[in-house]
Amino acid sequence: MKLNIQEIRKQPEGLRFEQTLDLSADLRERNQEILDVKDILAVGKVQYEDFMFFLDYQLSYTIVLASSRSMEPVELKESYPVTEVFMEGATNQLDQEVIDDDLVLPIENGEIDLAESVQIISC
Repeated sequence: MKLNIQEIRKQPEGLRFEQTLDLSADLRERNQEILDVKDILAVGKVQYEDFMFFLDYQLSYTIVLASSRSMEPVELKESYPVTEVFMEGATNQLDQEVIDDDLVLPIENGEIDLAESVQIISC
């Protein structure tokens, strides 16, 4: 799911979402220890304020890993809050330093990619 920054700006109270994602193949490719990831759900909102976009959501999923003792598949349910801050583009040296220090994430192509956020958080 891609969140368009123009649509976000039009919503003064923020843009709410509840999105089920199928990222199992991508996550298994990124981390060979993952046998499966299912029931990925992101519920939250994205809001524009003071030239920044704030992405807040609750991420829940079930991850399947091999047991360290028996090597049998074990399902673990995970759920936690995620907060990320995005900036459309660096307009001065301070903005660029904030992006370079990973305090905020740059927006590419006018969109915030929820699936990319979930992949980074989940691995």
